[in-house]
Amino acid sequence: MKRFRPSLRRVLSFAAAGLAGAAASIFIANPALAHNVNTKGVAACDPAGGWNVTWTVASGGNWKPYYKILTVSSTPSSGPIGGELGSLATAYKAVNKTFTGTQHFAGSVTSATLTATARFSYSATEDAGTVNAGTLTKILVDRPTCEPAANVAFASNCDSVTVTLDNLRGSAPVTFNIKGTDKPVNGGQTLDVSVRGDGPVVVKLAGHEDWTYAWAPAAACQPPSLPVTGSSLTSPLGLGAVLLVAGASLIALVFRLRRRRSLASH
Repeated sequence: MKRFRPSLRRVLSFAAAGLAGAAASIFIANPALAHNVNTKGVAACDPAGGWNVTWTVASGGNWKPYYKILTVSSTPSSGPIGGELGSLATAYKAVNKTFTGTQHFAGSVTSATLTATARFSYSATEDAGTVNAGTLTKILVDRPTCEPAANVAFASNCDSVTVTLDNLRGSAPVTFNIKGTDKPVNGGQTLDVSVRGDGPVVVKLAGHEDWTYAWAPAAACQPPSLPVTGSSLTSPLGLGAVLLVAGASLIALVFRLRRRRSLASH
């Protein structure tokens, strides 16, 4: 009895048909796998400090003619997102259109990404045959290199000066120099340094004019002044002198009267 041995070509065709059927069943059972959005952003320095990102969310395909954004969140999380992405859920747009929004990050944040969820529909005004979708591609946005906007503040103490090195508005580290000692400060941060109060304090920063401060003890450190009491003694001394003169005059008058009586009796 002959055994049936299918040819290799037939075996491969059966396998291919099985795989195609499995793929079709998965697609039918999970249509959301075919829907997605992609996010990207453009970074720019913020003159007030830190940096901003203009985010863009785009449809990953044209499976349905319209889509809208349901949620967005950045990593790391930061302040609120403005623009279209600040009012969710958005209205539907054609899939060849994008949604945009702006977000601010501190200078200490080095990079960020955006994650979004969306809903696809056959109608531009209502949910019709909708499918929800997530983010397929998130393009990392790096912090831009911004010009340092450094500043220095001084505060006198009794025997020292507190020097505040301010790099809050910068995005990259800067190195200050105080009396020959380097003091690096990262972007988005400040550093307080105590310096002995024995003369002028000079702070240097490459590409910036020097900051100079003349130390003087704080007002609270000055010794209290003694009260002036001379004026309070003027009145008693004056009164005493008047009484002394009056007393002397009275004694002279008494002696004069007694002498007159004595001469009258003789």
